[in-house]
Amino acid sequence: METRNLDNNSLVKETAASQVVILTKDPQTLTIENVTSATKILTEIMINPKSLKIETARNAIQIFCNMLETKTDIVNQVLAKLLRLTEHLENMTIFHSLDQVCPQVAVKSNGINSTSNQNGSGLVSYQNTATDLERDAIKSISRADDSSNNFEVYIFIPNNSFNADARFGFVLYKDSSLFPTPKKKASIMLKTPVISGTVGNHTGTLKEPVTVKLRKKDLNYGFYLNNYECAYWNYTENEWQTNGCEKVNENDNGTHFTCRCSHLTSFAVLMTVNSENLQHLDIISYIGCAFSILGLLATIIAPMLMRDYRKSVNGKLQINLSVALLGVYITFLAGAINSIWAKAAAEKTEPPERNTTFENPFCTASTWFLHFFLLASFAWMCVQGIALYSSYQRIIQQMETSYFATVSMCVVWGGAAVIAIITIAVKLPAGYRQEMICWLAIPEGPDAKFFSGENVLFSAFVLPVALMLLLNLVIFGLIMSKIVCNKKNLKSYRGSFKATLWKHFVVVFTNTVTLGLCWVTGYLMLIKGAYTFFSTIFCILNSLQGVFIFLLCLIHLNEFRNRMKQPINIFKQKKNSNISMNSLIIKEN
Repeated sequence: METRNLDNNSLVKETAASQVVILTKDPQTLTIENVTSATKILTEIMINPKSLKIETARNAIQIFCNMLETKTDIVNQVLAKLLRLTEHLENMTIFHSLDQVCPQVAVKSNGINSTSNQNGSGLVSYQNTATDLERDAIKSISRADDSSNNFEVYIFIPNNSFNADARFGFVLYKDSSLFPTPKKKASIMLKTPVISGTVGNHTGTLKEPVTVKLRKKDLNYGFYLNNYECAYWNYTENEWQTNGCEKVNENDNGTHFTCRCSHLTSFAVLMTVNSENLQHLDIISYIGCAFSILGLLATIIAPMLMRDYRKSVNGKLQINLSVALLGVYITFLAGAINSIWAKAAAEKTEPPERNTTFENPFCTASTWFLHFFLLASFAWMCVQGIALYSSYQRIIQQMETSYFATVSMCVVWGGAAVIAIITIAVKLPAGYRQEMICWLAIPEGPDAKFFSGENVLFSAFVLPVALMLLLNLVIFGLIMSKIVCNKKNLKSYRGSFKATLWKHFVVVFTNTVTLGLCWVTGYLMLIKGAYTFFSTIFCILNSLQGVFIFLLCLIHLNEFRNRMKQPINIFKQKKNSNISMNSLIIKEN
């Protein structure tokens, strides 16, 4: 498909439109080059809608419909061009008598006859917007009648602001996929259809406002509606704005959003959502993180008082794991607090849209450090598994005198830093982190693929963590096979060495299960109907990891227990000494 320069000659435009209709009749076979060329041609055709013949206008609408039916990834690449075409499409409705409906868009033109008993013009859709639009479900209306409340979309424009021969045009978009969701406020969702109303030869404020009603939709994944705003699309600023539109609380049994606006354009409802019945998760997370930070600090500081444990390979590995997890919790809290501050600042200032990565560099830094420390945590868990297997292979003594711990530190910390640096270098400025929270980006849209190299979360975190968990499972399998299948070899482990191996096995196995189970419950939150339950379990397990590490790694150590008993023993000795002195004094008396 080749682009061409089209002048105002209606015959040239008619020929070009009919040809492009044929070339785009099978949307699923179109490439990005085909769609780009078609949008350029269509822009030149529609830029002066008044000069078009009626058949050319209808073909232009059909081309627009065909391009919306192409693959989602292609539509996303030309979204800005398609959005600009919507303005031409809306202008076209006031110059021609149009009545076209395709799966994604419905176009209607209504004229006003001064002799008829009409008080305005409007459009009603009884179509369930979860499915494709259908002609029979979309009706033109000439009176403000919304008493039935069984409609999905309703718009009515009173005619007392216009001439008797005014022409009204309406365009109904099945959803808001062509119009970007505002990024300057947190927790904003755009889940309603978009309806536009246009009147020929009219600019400025209406004498009577246009009324728009949109049916409320259920929210998924445990969210509930906190508030909503009536908004319109400003083609000059290329963003949703709310000035001139207001909410109306009418007696509609809470089934619809009702808005009234003093001007004409494309209308929708911006919804502010909160997590449903999940406010307790913030409290669980903050309290659990505080306990975990204390537990990890104790796990790091306590070995300073235990010389043998501090110098052992197992002790060094456990201290490094505790440092990595401590970094995770501190970074998580910093990112969470920053998100709250950023949300509050956005609601007060409402700055113009910018790239969110540079708009909030603190959140980007929190994402990087959280990514780095989480990778290091799982890597140290994996190194513990390797050390455990080496212990069962009777080379633990060699490890004590070697540079195993030093080499592990270089590999783990260096490897985690390399992966985190490469990720941010490749994905900046866009596509590195999520907009609402300080964490790696995830794919969006119905055709988004989680298990792909384009998914930052999968390629930079889930995949390496899965490989480390798999390696530890293999190591545990090898160890268990030696225990079960080679009992003679097991009997050769005697005395304190055998007890040490068993304790080390329990610690490493529990570390692996604790870290792995936490993230498994994270993905179980995606199960419909189980979000509240698994999100609570996820928060509890993740926020208390530091406490688990402290209990598993230090409580069982005789050296640690003896250290903890020293104050008690000293107190008992002093008490016994005082009793003895009192007895001696009594006897002497």
